[in-house]
Amino acid sequence: MLELQNQDGNLAIAGQLLIRHLDSFKESLWEPLSSNSPVTVDVSQIKEVDLAGLQLLLAFLRSRKEVGGAFITGLSKAFDRALKLTGLEEHYAEFIA
Repeated sequence: MLELQNQDGNLAIAGQLLIRHLDSFKESLWEPLSSNSPVTVDVSQIKEVDLAGLQLLLAFLRSRKEVGGAFITGLSKAFDRALKLTGLEEHYAEFIA
């Protein structure tokens, strides 16, 4: 299960950021994409993440870079481990606050 809370440009993602949940996750990102203010994404409550989840979140962060910026906070153990295992650590480096 994946939960996403959006409060004034602060996104909190909890649960499983897995390919099977990406359709609903992608839809939830439309509102933050339309804002010109910086977005902070808290990933401290992510329990499971796969490559597809990391790729979609990275695409979101890169698109936000062009319209106000985005930052990641609170790397959970699962999220940090997935970054290292997939080799995406360096791609996320500029977004980690």
